[in-house]
Amino acid sequence: MGRLHTHHSAANLIWPSYGQTFLQLCGSIFPGYRPGTGMGSVVTGTIYALVDGVIGGAIFGWLYNLFAARKAE
Repeated sequence: MGRLHTHHSAANLIWPSYGQTFLQLCGSIFPGYRPGTGMGSVVTGTIYALVDGVIGGAIFGWLYNLFAARKAE
């Protein structure tokens, strides 16, 4: 979701109607993010996307290692 958010935020600066529904969904999930408010929303959204990606990647890696260890036993 993070990469999509950054892409949609940047494209929304060029084409204001692009990805409005998705950006409004992100605005309802991430506190402090307001879609379509300029470059600040792109930076805020990118920071949220990075944090979201790190947390999601950590959970995925933990689950992968957990199941891989069980299979090896």
